[in-house]
Amino acid sequence: MLTSLLLAPLWIGLPTLPSERTLHLDVPRVRERAASGRLPFVPRTGTLLPLVLGPERPGALSQAIVRGHIEGEPGSWARLVFHGDVLHADVFSPSLGLYELRWSGNGRHSLRHVDRNAREICVGALGSPTPPRLGQPSGGVVDASPQAVPRPEVRIDVLVVYTPSARSLAGGVAPIEATIDAYIDYANQAYEDCGVNQFLNLVGSAETAYTESGNSITDLVRLRNLADGFMDEVHVLRDSLAADCVSLIATSGSAGTAYLMDDVSPTFQDRAFSAIGHNVGG
Repeated sequence: MLTSLLLAPLWIGLPTLPSERTLHLDVPRVRERAASGRLPFVPRTGTLLPLVLGPERPGALSQAIVRGHIEGEPGSWARLVFHGDVLHADVFSPSLGLYELRWSGNGRHSLRHVDRNAREICVGALGSPTPPRLGQPSGGVVDASPQAVPRPEVRIDVLVVYTPSARSLAGGVAPIEATIDAYIDYANQAYEDCGVNQFLNLVGSAETAYTESGNSITDLVRLRNLADGFMDEVHVLRDSLAADCVSLIATSGSAGTAYLMDDVSPTFQDRAFSAIGHNVGG
């Protein structure tokens, strides 16, 4: 039985189920190897995926976030979040699918193969009609006029709170903090890839003593309401941190529920809330 990974390959698994492996990782050693720009990833017996990694960046809560891809595989991507002895990682291969590495307690991590098609993407939005489909401009011409002057990037300050149930499911404070950093980085990379001139800035995270209802819409409404006896302290924390938006991580409900800002206005601040299920943000 392996107790640590001190030699390459640094990712090695003990088979438990066809879609899951239990890993014994020396996370500081993995981080040191990742800093070289290359890291071998072995998702299953006989499969070696060489990861090419960029430079690490500090997370708001964790020590480092690293993005990368699988060498020689277009469309692949990887994201690693290092937080002490916790490594939160996702590796996507167009040919093999998505692999998730998560803390499972007692110095172990679990590596799971995920069927992304089985995951719920979005439950919808509250207070807004379904947006119309985008039509093709007349004559088949798309307006792509370049901007004469680059606009300053827009910063959105975010407060993330989580339930005791979500923290327990993640395996503790460090694992859920790594999850939060990963969620923020996913969103920011999506903005970058799409040319959206904004980014999320995590200004704080905290646990809220809330027992989940089992319904994400109910949880979201309770999060938003100011004085209903549910998560009221979150509003005090939001004001102290001057957070633009607040997001709740729970274990029940959908992949994402939120209010939509149909009209850009400061009056939306009382609806700038969202709720997401743990481990579905990626």
